[in-house]
Amino acid sequence: MNRQKWFAYGLWAAAGVAAYFWLARHPQWTLLPYARALSVLLGLHFYETPQGYEAAGLGFAITASCSGVNLFASLYAVLLYVVPGRCPAGFRRGMAAAACLAGALLIGFLVTLARILLSLPFCGSPRFKLIHTVLSLCVYFGAVLCVHSLSQKVIGRLRRETEPING
Repeated sequence: MNRQKWFAYGLWAAAGVAAYFWLARHPQWTLLPYARALSVLLGLHFYETPQGYEAAGLGFAITASCSGVNLFASLYAVLLYVVPGRCPAGFRRGMAAAACLAGALLIGFLVTLARILLSLPFCGSPRFKLIHTVLSLCVYFGAVLCVHSLSQKVIGRLRRETEPING
């Protein structure tokens, strides 16, 4: 790989690391979309606490560990590995890397929201922490595998569609 590609990959990785640390250091901003989405979807009322957001009357809280920041980092790494280096000729790889960052944020938000929704029925259980942890691992691992598989299929199709026809 030449220097220019190494430099570009370094920049894309630095953008991901910067986004990760910003999200990790601002949990109130990271958690607010989840509290709002659950309010809209389920009619729950959340109030802000020093740890995050707590659902009124349920004893259910969305804290920094629920933010999905680690999932975002994993998704971005997977997308960055699969997408820019395999883009068809003529496609701007920098734009692909920016799309990877935005896609990782969006997919990470949706998967984490689904994980929170799946955990809610077990909220009163004495084994809630164990159930929540196992459920989180399964959902997150499944999401990373699906994103890797789907991104490889999409990029493979793009490559086949843009290759010149010999004949």
